[in-house]
Amino acid sequence: MNDEHPPQAHAQARSWLGLALGALLLGGGLSLVLIVSRAPGMTRLFDAPLVAKKSLVVHVNLVLTVFFLAFLAALFSLIPGGRERRAPVALALVGVALFVTSGLVPGVEPILCNYVPVLDHPLFLAGIGLFAAGVLWALADPRRLVGAARAASTPLSGAAVDGLRVAAWLLLLALALLCSSLLTVPRAADHFSYWESVYWAPGHALQFTFLATMIAVWALLVKDAAGRCPLGAGAHRWLVFALVWLPALPMVTLLGAAPGDAGFSTLPTELMRWGTWWAPALFLAYALPALARARRCGALRFTSSLSAFCASVLLLALGLGIGVLITRSSTLVPAHYHATVGAVTVALMGISYRLLDELGAPLPTRALRRLARWQPLIFGLGQVGFVSGFAYAGWHGLGRKVYGHEQALRGAEQTLGLAVAGTGGLFALVGGALFFVVVARAWRAARALRRSPDPSASPGSAPPPGRA
Repeated sequence: MNDEHPPQAHAQARSWLGLALGALLLGGGLSLVLIVSRAPGMTRLFDAPLVAKKSLVVHVNLVLTVFFLAFLAALFSLIPGGRERRAPVALALVGVALFVTSGLVPGVEPILCNYVPVLDHPLFLAGIGLFAAGVLWALADPRRLVGAARAASTPLSGAAVDGLRVAAWLLLLALALLCSSLLTVPRAADHFSYWESVYWAPGHALQFTFLATMIAVWALLVKDAAGRCPLGAGAHRWLVFALVWLPALPMVTLLGAAPGDAGFSTLPTELMRWGTWWAPALFLAYALPALARARRCGALRFTSSLSAFCASVLLLALGLGIGVLITRSSTLVPAHYHATVGAVTVALMGISYRLLDELGAPLPTRALRRLARWQPLIFGLGQVGFVSGFAYAGWHGLGRKVYGHEQALRGAEQTLGLAVAGTGGLFALVGGALFFVVVARAWRAARALRRSPDPSASPGSAPPPGRA
């Protein structure tokens, strides 16, 4: 990473990164409610299914929708050539504040539909809409979407730029599908069925957006760990990201479709089922030999980037494996998506340390840099435990989306699975807390340096994270 990128882009990226990290922090805090409400023996102390379900809706939208898309906007703003605008992130922040506040409104009904659960209240819907509009405003920049990015003018590799552009186009497809669904899906007395249908196609398209973002970040993590990007040649990276874009492209045929039309329910499911593993598999075919060569040459070192990449790959493999086992609605379903979502989350955590360095807030002490190396592994292994316990309980029939007194455990297997899930979830929370400790210390040190009267003090003087 370098210092040649315009400082205005740094300010824009810092704003989006701040929004992303704030959403992750608040969403992580809400996950405590969910863990307690499902832990064996704790439901007597916390027997409030409605509170847990409202917390779940806000939690999912914060740690999935807001964190991922705001982080995508932060990285996308580092692609050179576009106009620097602060208004989009301000609009998105207002939207987040509105939908979080809506969770405090008495009597609001939580709708636990897939991909984007909602609170059936105008305040929540307005908040989600404003956040989406802010992100769309930030990404709808023709020069960044299709312009030529010179390597000397961006801290991103060519592969990362290509991947972020694919992610942006896929998000535009998801938003187009959402607008189409809002126009074609008839209102029904059954609110769950309505919102499930509205978000069905755009929710699946959103998963391809996250996949493209994750692989773009993988390219940066491997480059930092091994010293070079495994997708150096244009043909290689175009092939990898084509395998993200092409499986999602048939969803264009669902524009204007309504529930009951051919392919409305089955096409997105089959595309995601068979199309989401090609690109990661091909990327690993390039990345693993590159890491092995770096190790043989002595260039590979234990860094935060390497640990984040390894944790992300492990979680993605686990999530895809669990997905094969799903035959009914059980906790196998949330085990599957917590693994795949966790794969994206830990990758973004790992690249956050490099992004902070680029934005003038490097980790200021050797102790923090050592902690940054281990934090992705702690978070990732905690997620593995959480996911494995949920999967084991689901394999033995534990239902999903039940909390408090609604959860009736049957058999030692379900109890054991939830105990393992609770333990793993607590470890993941510890890993998440460590992440925020490191980030907050780096951000505070950078602010102190910017205010320092000593002109020789420079945030960029600290060694890169994980390499000291």
